[in-house]
Amino acid sequence: MPGSGRTAPDALSITSVQPLLAGQSPSSSGMGVLVAENLAPRGLEPAGYNYRLTWTLLYSGFLGSLLHIIGGYDSGITGGVFSSTTFLEKFYPELLTTTTSPTVTPYCKYANDTLNLYTALFYPGVLVGAIASSFTSRWYGRLSSLRCCAVLTIVAAVVQVTAPNRAAILAGRVLLGFGDGFNEHVSAIYLAEIAPAQLRGKFISGTIFFGGFGVFVAQVINYGVRDLGNNWQWALGLVMVPAGILLAGSLFMPESPSALNSLGRREDALRALRRLRGREDVGAELDDISWAAGRAPTLRAAWHAVLTQRRYVPPLVIVLLGVTFNWWSGNSAATFYAPNVFTILGFGHSTALINAVVIGCSKIAGVLMGMLLLDRFKRRSVLFWGCGVMIAAQVTSAILFNQFLADVPGAVATNAQGIGILVTMVVYELAFMGTQNTTVTVFMGEFPPLEIRPVVWVLITLLTATWGTVSTYTFLLMLCAMKWGLYLFSAGVAGLLLLYTIFLVPETSHVPVERLQAVFYTHWLWKRFMPVGDEERGPLAPGDPPPTAIDGGKGSDADNKSE
Repeated sequence: MPGSGRTAPDALSITSVQPLLAGQSPSSSGMGVLVAENLAPRGLEPAGYNYRLTWTLLYSGFLGSLLHIIGGYDSGITGGVFSSTTFLEKFYPELLTTTTSPTVTPYCKYANDTLNLYTALFYPGVLVGAIASSFTSRWYGRLSSLRCCAVLTIVAAVVQVTAPNRAAILAGRVLLGFGDGFNEHVSAIYLAEIAPAQLRGKFISGTIFFGGFGVFVAQVINYGVRDLGNNWQWALGLVMVPAGILLAGSLFMPESPSALNSLGRREDALRALRRLRGREDVGAELDDISWAAGRAPTLRAAWHAVLTQRRYVPPLVIVLLGVTFNWWSGNSAATFYAPNVFTILGFGHSTALINAVVIGCSKIAGVLMGMLLLDRFKRRSVLFWGCGVMIAAQVTSAILFNQFLADVPGAVATNAQGIGILVTMVVYELAFMGTQNTTVTVFMGEFPPLEIRPVVWVLITLLTATWGTVSTYTFLLMLCAMKWGLYLFSAGVAGLLLLYTIFLVPETSHVPVERLQAVFYTHWLWKRFMPVGDEERGPLAPGDPPPTAIDGGKGSDADNKSE
């Protein structure tokens, strides 16, 4: 932009738009869930990339992942706040009357449009923040967006804690989502760009761990502040802690070398890369960063390719359906509304919060289980068996609710019956986090071809914001309308996920990401969408011609034919 001392490049850097790059298979140690190095055939590993593990690299990777606690924390804190008497007295007094009314059935205690709006308004804010951060991260660097997330999170927390009325706390809620949107877009990008190629998966997948950890921390805090008169203020305000840590710590974090290079600051990029790698001989890696930036397609060309070429239908369908299943297979009950579900069952406030802590623990255990499963078994097998467990857990939950909780005012479940329902929810969460969530996240990194990845991530963000808004707004309303049938609905969605796994998802384990499109040529359905003569398309390397699908925004004739 004129007079600003910076430029807004026409093309996105390849490394700036693909959080998950080559060798995307699950890792077996460290923080890894999504990716493992050294699974590509010999000869495909990055050459000339030298590094040592430095404190700068580990420190920056930790803080870059830390902000994902905010999204997880927000998801977990909501149910506890909703069950707070002081919160309801101040902002939703009409609901307080409903929850204690002897004439209201247990399934409808929390069926309130305005209360559901509090949860749902987070996601439109995320979408707007993600769009805004796509510009700030390109014009000012990745750290600028991470700092915006931290500052906006702190401001939003202050607005909510000091809110005098419902409108103010809803405004704070939107602002919190807006801040998290900056993190949603940039955190994984920053981690991908600072990590050595051999460790990129371990760094990126730390975001999933911290997201699950954020839910757990929120449930613990809900329980810890339960007896304080202003418990909801503590619960909503403590999100400032990770944001403040990142804001202060970012002063000592290096900017992404890729971002500095894209801004024309090659010498600064060289210095940052040397700090991160702990070596002086990083010229080969910096040259590849510059080459990748020069080869990246424009967003206009990427959108043209997505809208006009059949070859991109398979990865788009697989990824976008996967995101949809993640939102509708029943996870909202455990993530957002666990305390409310147990309150509905007749448990006291403290016991309901303790049960929610148990579910938070199961989320972390599920993430750790996913690290092991996806590293040792094929993607489709993990998802197939995970679907079976989730279906069984949801059907069992429906049966237990039907048997133990009558749809009449004043109905409650016994302690033993509640424990049975808790066990089914824990089993479900272990299966969801350990199989579905991790596998679908891998799909989001693996299936989109490099040349259209910016567009795919825009679509993923848009769909996530849409389903997040709809599902969180409607869950308690659906529970009131469908009763225990809501769990059968979730089981049905998990059944569709099972069919999706069997009929639509090709196996990608140990397939280098640069050659992953070749798996569609052997698939019974997707081969009909693939261009003829491109089965052996190999990895990009310096000197290769640009991908035909993006060449000048036009595809080859073969791209528009089916086999």
